[in-house]
Amino acid sequence: MADALNALLTGTVLAPQFVDEALVTAPAPVRSQVDKIVEAITTGDYAGHGRYLDALFRPSICGVMRFPVGPTGGVDQSADYDSDHPDYDWAFHACPITPRTAEALRTEGCILSDEIDELGDECLPPRLRGHGKPFRDKFIERVDALVDDLQHGEAPEPRCNAEQIALWMILRYAEDTTTENGVMSPSINDLPPSDYDYQFEQLRDSLYEDHDFREFFTDIGKKTIFAESIHRLFEPFSHPGPRQR
Repeated sequence: MADALNALLTGTVLAPQFVDEALVTAPAPVRSQVDKIVEAITTGDYAGHGRYLDALFRPSICGVMRFPVGPTGGVDQSADYDSDHPDYDWAFHACPITPRTAEALRTEGCILSDEIDELGDECLPPRLRGHGKPFRDKFIERVDALVDDLQHGEAPEPRCNAEQIALWMILRYAEDTTTENGVMSPSINDLPPSDYDYQFEQLRDSLYEDHDFREFFTDIGKKTIFAESIHRLFEPFSHPGPRQR
């Protein structure tokens, strides 16, 4: 339902169909409340209809920040997140990207993009330095693509090794900001809190299938699987496919 409402907020053509499908087995009271939300989104008349609809009245904030989205499945908070746990399963790694987490990631992605553009190589991992401005501009495009995912109510799913590196940096900076600074921007404080806010370690598990890209964060001089051509970083993965926009 959250995904369907996000789609409606971001103008997806098939969003009304998604909402209807999500409500097929829903009880009548739930359908009634969702119908009110859909009407508010459709008409733009958010205010004065209760706290849930009031929460939608944030015209400057994208849909992903109003409803939790991300990998499906619940997080078993009683489980240890390591392969030695007897009940270890991929589902335990599924972690929702809550509104506050999404805004933290979006903000850090925007900052990272600007800093690379203004400060150059010093903002990049060691192995990505010294390849010139055209390379940095291409890397910035990959950072912006991840930010764009969030703007469109989607999980920031990397589509190439460069995006894996960029997302790792975004996650690290967002984690530093939320755990060390302790002072959240108004755009974050204005969003509904969740027990799953800022679970960055779980997000690292659920958003990545492997960590080969982390070799680029090691010292220069060691041979890596990408040593032959730095531009292999931008080769798209066969899965997932290209963004549909």
